[in-house]
Amino acid sequence: ALGTAPAPPPELQVVWTTGPERIRLAWPRAASGFRLEATDRLNANTTWAEVSVVPIIEGEQHAVQIEPLLGQQFYRLRKP
Repeated sequence: ALGTAPAPPPELQVVWTTGPERIRLAWPRAASGFRLEATDRLNANTTWAEVSVVPIIEGEQHAVQIEPLLGQQFYRLRKP
């Protein structure tokens, strides 16, 4: 018998908001147990750090709003 394929990772939605300027990152509420991580560069030695803002539930999504930083920032969801 064949096993079931693992579920695909959740999609991370990124939206720029104004008044005040923020970045809203959200993912499906059903995707529990994922941690939001960030880094300022992508290369062979990338170090990811967990985002300190605690997600809140907004409708059917986990969501965080963060102040944009100078320079680039990359985000990912990771399930430990």
